[in-house]
Amino acid sequence: NINEGNGMISLGFAFLLLVISLSFFAWLGYQESLKIKLDNDSFLSARNSQNWIMIGLSFFASGMGIWILFGPSEVGYYGGFYDVFGYAISSATPFLLLAYFGPIIRDLTPKGVTLADFVRKKMGRPMQLYVGIISILYMFTFMFAEYIAIGRAFEFLSGFNSLITIIFVAIVTTFYTTLGGLPVSIKTDRIQSFFIIWLMVYILIFIFNEGLANSLDDAKAYTAEDVES
Repeated sequence: NINEGNGMISLGFAFLLLVISLSFFAWLGYQESLKIKLDNDSFLSARNSQNWIMIGLSFFASGMGIWILFGPSEVGYYGGFYDVFGYAISSATPFLLLAYFGPIIRDLTPKGVTLADFVRKKMGRPMQLYVGIISILYMFTFMFAEYIAIGRAFEFLSGFNSLITIIFVAIVTTFYTTLGGLPVSIKTDRIQSFFIIWLMVYILIFIFNEGLANSLDDAKAYTAEDVES
C-alpha cells in the first residue's frame, strides 16, 4: 500500500520525484555502460580511468549519504556539540587516512583491487579472508543502513511506504552497477555530489537568511524527526 499517511509533500509529487530521480540515474548508468568496454579488472576497480577529482567526488557522495540527515542530528540531540564534533572527526578520519595510505598501498600492490589484496601480500591468505569477511559485513551493514535511512526520509516527508522506496532504489542501483561496474558507479556518484553541493549551499543561504539564533534554538528544541522535546 503506497498511501501510508500524510507528510510535508503530497504522495503524488513524492512518487513522481522518486520515479524521475531513479529513471534519470538508470538512464545515465545505461548510457555510460554503452560507451565503455570493460574487462573484469576495469569492472571491479576502474583502474587508471579516473582522476583525483572524480575519485574525491565519489567518496564525497558516498560519505554524504542520506544517513547524514539522521546520524549527526541524533548525536547532537542526545550528546550536544562535543559529541557532534567527535562524530564529525571520526567520520572524516578514514578518508584522511586513505588519502595518505592509499598511494602507498597502490605502489605495493599495483594489481590489487581491495585492501584484502594488500593484506594477503603482507600477512598471507588467512588474514586476507578475515579482512575480506569483515569488509563484506561492513558493506552489508552500511548498505542496509542507507536503504533504511532513505526509506525513512521519504516516508517522513510524504507518507510514502518506506519499503517500496527501498525496493525501487535497490533495483535501480543494482541495475546500473551490474551493467557498468565501478566506472558507472563513480559517474553516478559525481552527479549526486553536484546535487549535494547545491543543496548544501542552498541550506546555508537559508540558515543565514533566517538567522543563526533561531536555528540554534530550533536545533535544541527538536529531535531528528522534527518532534519537539
